[in-house]
Amino acid sequence: YESRAASGSVIEDGDSSLPDGRSFGVYAYQVGFDESVPGKVEVFKNPATSSATAFPNREVSTSDGVAGYSPKVLWPHLSTGRSLRFFAYYPWTDQNRSDKAITVTQSAAAEQVSIGYKMSGDPSKHIDLMHWMGPRNTTENTVNVELGHSLARLKFQARMQLYSPGTRIEVTNIEIGQAVSEGTLNISPSGDRINAVWNLNSTSKTSLAM
Repeated sequence: YESRAASGSVIEDGDSSLPDGRSFGVYAYQVGFDESVPGKVEVFKNPATSSATAFPNREVSTSDGVAGYSPKVLWPHLSTGRSLRFFAYYPWTDQNRSDKAITVTQSAAAEQVSIGYKMSGDPSKHIDLMHWMGPRNTTENTVNVELGHSLARLKFQARMQLYSPGTRIEVTNIEIGQAVSEGTLNISPSGDRINAVWNLNSTSKTSLAM
């Protein structure tokens, strides 16, 4: 048996793009080169209306292998000593939903993003959670988003030994008891590195039958 994420679609290592119809969420910050300078959630310009529009949890969808979002927005002008940092996660989740499995929390001052994840007790509803945080960007060029897996995939394999030829063995159920079902992934920059550390809620557990 190999666990498969049913919600959010499974993305294999090496895939160059998300399946059509899938989407990921993007956040952006404007920050200073000096780590002591606090960042802020940036406001981008909507070219159609010239009005300011926030860029938290922007949904970016894929079609024909190309990612895009609407309405388009313009990058803010990067004054001397300022840069942009982008963060992305998959699958995109409406943060206003009360039943969401993924909760994203921003801390612009620390350039930190936290992803709270609550695992369903039904394996068919598990999510292939992925995330990415880019380096500080000082130019108004294309940003390449390289999402990485945040969770592990479990694989079980049954093998027969010491049974007579022709013996039929049927595995009807595999159960994992009292697995930790909630945690928070804290993602933050540290110099040239991006740290991602899980903080598990050891009091929240569930059993998984597969």
